[in-house]
Amino acid sequence: MQLNIIIGFDSESLNAVKGLVSLLSQISTKETSLMATLDEDIAAVAAQTTAIGSLTTFIAGLETKIAALPGMTSAQQAQIDAIFAGVDANNTAIAAAMVANVPAPPVPPVVPPVPPVVPPAPPVVLVP
Repeated sequence: MQLNIIIGFDSESLNAVKGLVSLLSQISTKETSLMATLDEDIAAVAAQTTAIGSLTTFIAGLETKIAALPGMTSAQQAQIDAIFAGVDANNTAIAAAMVANVPAPPVPPVVPPVPPVVPPAPPVVLVP
């Protein structure tokens, strides 16, 4: 026994399906593009973190080397101290600017506990 089923769609329905397929394809393309952009951003942040760490190490080493220079007058030392105090102030200002106007994370909603469901006792059938 053979059973043939033929399903037909009108042109309006087919056009709607084609439109949906096109939208899904566009969404998929955009998602791929966004993920590539996110990967690039993650790599850029990692590179910046490395550069900032290197700069911090360099500045600390420079401060130590300058402090060890022989024959520095107290006026010169005061100027050098002022430079590094300015660097510290700038670091503090940058750190403050990084968190300024950043909203606090949302407080998770409190979900009340759900009491366990106790099934009702089966009815008692009295047999005479």
